[in-house]
Amino acid sequence: MNPLVTMSLNEKSTTVAGSDSAPGPGLPSMPHYEPLDESLSEIRLIKIEPPETDDYYEILRCTMIRGSLQEFGTKYLAISYVWGFEVAPKPLVLNGHEMRITSNLSDFLLRYRKMSKVVSNWIFGNMFLWVDALCINQDDIPEKTSQVEMMGSIYQSARTAFCWLGSDLDDSKYAMERLFEVCQLIVNNYQNDDDPLSWVSGVRTDLWHQNVEKDSKPIGRRTYNRFWDGVSSLLHREYWTRAWIVQELLLSKNACIMCGQLIVPYNAFLMVFLWFMRIRGRERPPFINTYLWWMLTTMGGWRLMGWSHVRKMLRAMDLIKTVKESNESKLALVWKEFLCVTRIQQATDPRDKLYSVIGMIGRGLRADYSLSVERIYCDFAKWWATEENRLVFLNFSGHGMVQKDLEYPPHHLFVPSWAPNWDVLSKANEWGDLNDLGQGRHADGNVAGCSWTFEGDRLNARGVVCGRISTTQSLNRASPGPGWHEFCDMYLANRADQPYITGIPVLQALARTIMLDKDPATGKLLGPSTKPAAIIRTGVVGILSTGLWEPPTRRITCVNLANIRNLYEQFLGPIPQNESKQNETAINLHNIAEDISTSEIDFLAIRIKVAAIAFTSILFVTEEGYLGWGPPGMQTGDLVCVIFDCDTPVVLRTVDAQYIHVGECFAVGLMDGTAVSEVSGRSDQVQHFTIV
Repeated sequence: MNPLVTMSLNEKSTTVAGSDSAPGPGLPSMPHYEPLDESLSEIRLIKIEPPETDDYYEILRCTMIRGSLQEFGTKYLAISYVWGFEVAPKPLVLNGHEMRITSNLSDFLLRYRKMSKVVSNWIFGNMFLWVDALCINQDDIPEKTSQVEMMGSIYQSARTAFCWLGSDLDDSKYAMERLFEVCQLIVNNYQNDDDPLSWVSGVRTDLWHQNVEKDSKPIGRRTYNRFWDGVSSLLHREYWTRAWIVQELLLSKNACIMCGQLIVPYNAFLMVFLWFMRIRGRERPPFINTYLWWMLTTMGGWRLMGWSHVRKMLRAMDLIKTVKESNESKLALVWKEFLCVTRIQQATDPRDKLYSVIGMIGRGLRADYSLSVERIYCDFAKWWATEENRLVFLNFSGHGMVQKDLEYPPHHLFVPSWAPNWDVLSKANEWGDLNDLGQGRHADGNVAGCSWTFEGDRLNARGVVCGRISTTQSLNRASPGPGWHEFCDMYLANRADQPYITGIPVLQALARTIMLDKDPATGKLLGPSTKPAAIIRTGVVGILSTGLWEPPTRRITCVNLANIRNLYEQFLGPIPQNESKQNETAINLHNIAEDISTSEIDFLAIRIKVAAIAFTSILFVTEEGYLGWGPPGMQTGDLVCVIFDCDTPVVLRTVDAQYIHVGECFAVGLMDGTAVSEVSGRSDQVQHFTIV
């Protein structure tokens, strides 16, 4: 068993306080900041002086010392927290100088001072603290650069990290107490029994029944179980969105999660999630609520409840091991993997989207706060492209990828459209499920050779224009125009009996578009060799998913899928006329019917995923007849192109003989290299694109 997961589980929850950490907005330069000796790996630590009265809100007074990491050893606590923007009502006095700090930091320091006073013999009481907002001179750029590169070592050396979630809210006290108890039950189960469900008992209705009164709000992430909803609220706190917490949690010894007056080991969260993974796919015990079981055992449920944060940490732990085995020529790809894992983590300073990874990798990029955000993002994309010898980064970039209005983008950065803007991506929860399109795809036919160059901050690339967009439609219910089934009905009616541009039945093309060309039962990509049963299975699930807000029977009647023969004709084409082919088809029809009836498909998870795509992407049709999903910023007149050395098609917009990259897209018939093979040997069909 992973030792990180089993540490400190014998420590019972106790009253304590917490705070935060991560480079953020600058504080006024104070005269008490004596220079640090970088050659000695010096840092600063603070210690809170005991209060002079019983007033909880008495002004905070701290002393600061400096010394080397080696000198301090494990005599300090590293604090992990959210900076926040609200200023505390009272200043902090540091070495005799007043400083303004944020309310969240003040809340932690006040609580820590109180607990150090009232809890006798507390093992974490009255210790030195490392708090970035106070221990780093935020106005000294060289010092900030040096200290950021040391942060991994600072957290590794500390006795532990205190991770402050904030004050009690949303039943957090109850959730923290029960979480530790549940963790202990799981640990005991690991040690004594191979069956992960052996500790689960119907007597514990507090864990397995819906015991919270339902309201009129959409169910969303709620299970209506007091404990699991309480933990979900903890996991949806702002703390978990910070870029810096990944290295702070994973590099620390026995990191502690604190909320209000309670503390539990972070390993408790890890153990519960590992238990989720063990029970995934198991049969539901009859005494556990059906919907709650789905939430606890599926990726869709984990995402809704906030457990994806913990899942991400496990992935990052694996990547840390990978770093040790990676040679220098693969470092950019390791960095890319870390950035993808931490994609939604946010940073006050956009440069920290990259710099927050330094402590976990230790090689490659160096922190340099004298460089602009634009320069850092562009240089990283170029490094990535050079090492991978492909333009995969185009899957993560585009000025229209996460917003609908390109004219007024909701950010201040002027990053070229081809370079991934990690700051924007971190704030764009609507990035949706199109972000994994490149996995297993080769829209360019996986052509060999580098067919692109950089000229300053311009990308010169070659490829094929496959179509011009004639129709776009948002299927978000808040958007004007037709909804899901109306659009699908119109699309089918407008094409009558005409096949799709690639020759397949138009209903098959529609269903494959909805499912992103993935078999709902196996998750495998559909291709030329896919068996009829898988195509029909994908078709049925896809068409049923178009009726997100209507009874499935209406969809079946609407598109004439009442029997298995109709299924075959609608999704595969006319049934053959000659006798031998008819016999073969009859056998296929029988196998298809049996396959569909026995397939284990999580329809709820599929409907949630399809809804996410519909809400965050745009359906488009090209003048040539291609149907697909595109980024929310796309418009009619934009071009659907396949760029050589890029895994997925992209949407480009012509601007003064140059091109803006709007974002990646999906279109049935353009995902497997067909467009490139059709122009093979025809150089006149290959176009040059200068992307700015």
